Amino acid sequence: MTLELFAPSSPRRARFRRSSSGRRRLEDLFRTPRSSVERMESTGVARDLLMTLSNLTDEQMVQTKCFTNWANSYLAKRNPPIQIYNLFEEMKDGINLLYLLEVLSGEELAIRKGRDMTLSDKVTNAKASLAYLEDNNIKIPAQVTPQEITNGTPPKILDLMWGIISHYQIEEVAKMSRKTVSGLNASMGDESM
Repeated sequence: MTLELFAPSSPRRARFRRSSSGRRRLEDLFRTPRSSVERMESTGVARDLLMTLSNLTDEQMVQTKCFTNWANSYLAKRNPPIQIYNLFEEMKDGINLLYLLEVLSGEELAIRKGRDMTLSDKVTNAKASLAYLEDNNIKIPAQVTPQEITNGTPPKILDLMWGIISHYQIEEVAKMSRKTVSGLNASMGDESM
């Protein structure tokens, strides 16, 4: 038997129900291909993901899904592309967070990685990502600390991701608006001649 996440009777918390269709529910939740779900289950990632999601409010679950999909849309542009399944667990070591910032900024960042990463290495990666965000005037809540990132604290990771998303999405929309305005100005200039 596997665990299935179901909509709670109380809107504040999600709970577990024993079911034989847990795989299908996880696929529906994150639109994950069956082969990826099987790989997640064999490595225990699916269990960890369901345990993390069980402690989130409905609003946080929606944010988690949206922020994970947003991060994956950019991490797919990386060479080699990567995909994250559990936003909180996979940001703990700071590597995927730095990879995301590299893709978004186009800059290469110093990343500590390896099989035998210590807590110190993870905190260093988290500090590097927060320092990069601060140096580039990207607003993040003051309560987000390297320790919160390495602990994988869901509300803090969601706050951090929202700060990154709001900065880069607003920047992208502003660039598109400037291009549209300059294109309109250029076409208006051509018409007056």
